[in-house]
Amino acid sequence: MLDVIGIDADGARGVAGHLGGDVLLDQFLHALLIHGASSMVVRQAVRNSMLYRTGMSSATRAVPPLTVGSMLRSAWTELIDEVFENLVAAGFDDLRPIHRPILRDLLVSNLRPSELAARLRLSKQAANDLVREFESNGYITLEPDPDDGRAKRIVATQRGRQASDTAQESSNAVGRRWAELVGEERYAVFEEVLHAIVAADGAQ
Repeated sequence: MLDVIGIDADGARGVAGHLGGDVLLDQFLHALLIHGASSMVVRQAVRNSMLYRTGMSSATRAVPPLTVGSMLRSAWTELIDEVFENLVAAGFDDLRPIHRPILRDLLVSNLRPSELAARLRLSKQAANDLVREFESNGYITLEPDPDDGRAKRIVATQRGRQASDTAQESSNAVGRRWAELVGEERYAVFEEVLHAIVAADGAQ
């Protein structure tokens, strides 16, 4: 039966293994041919059956445990989505998703543009483009660096400080909700551990 549809012996053994044995395979193909299926249709049916069986076996595998990275990413996504929803609701609707990981560094840190580029691991050109965008939208201004008159520092305007305050309040609200979920003591330990990791990494 297999040679009728152009499946060699090795292929037959593989298909038979997926379908539960040579007898079931032969019955399967025979039934298709009796009902007028072409050789091409039979071959496609075999392939589909193999894929189905493979999918079934994959579905029964144990799901691996979540990694630290995936859990942190999920928590970060929940936090930052809520922060930006509240920012947009408060009228800061010119902020874009790309701004999510850089908002704090732009509005709070009073960095030089070159320091911002190093902090965010961006090219100087990309950092300068972000600075100009935030400046044109009224969130920051560039002022002379008191330590070096040739350099400039990023300083938040009133609008920038309002956006920063809104983001901080939203972040605190998420933190309070998480503390209620897991308990104040456990959440305090969680914060301490994160602080220690960030401080050790030199990213604070």
